Amino acid sequence: MKPAELFFSYAVWHYSRGLQDFLNVWSNFLWFLYNFFSVSLLVRTLFSPWRRMDELGRSGFHLKAFLEKFVTNLIVRGIGICARFFVIVSGCLTILTGFILGFIFFVAWCLLPVVIVGLIVFGFRSIILP
Repeated sequence: MKPAELFFSYAVWHYSRGLQDFLNVWSNFLWFLYNFFSVSLLVRTLFSPWRRMDELGRSGFHLKAFLEKFVTNLIVRGIGICARFFVIVSGCLTILTGFILGFIFFVAWCLLPVVIVGLIVFGFRSIILP
C-alpha cells in the first residue's frame, strides 16, 4: 500500500468512524459523571432529612416534645441541605470540567492529522533547505 493511500484511508477512518467513536465515548463519560453524582436525585431530595434521621413524635400534644422534635428535624434537614448542596456543586463542576476537557480533546482530534502532516512537511523542509 502506498503512503498516500494509507494516509487517505486513515483520514477517512479518523473523520468518520474514529470521530463517531470519540463522540460516543465522550457522551458516555458525561452520562457516567451525571449518574455517579446523582444530580437529579439530589435536587429532588434537597430538603429531605439527612439519612432519613427523622424524629418521631409521641401521641398527644406536649409542647416541650414538639419543640425538641421540631429543632432536631430542622437541624437534620439543614445538615442534609448542606451535604447535598456540596455534592450537587461538586458534581456540576466535575461535569463541566469533563465537558470542557472533552471539547478540547475533540478539537485536538479534529486537528491531529493536519498537525501531523504539517510537522512531517516542516521536518522534511528543514532537512532539505538548511
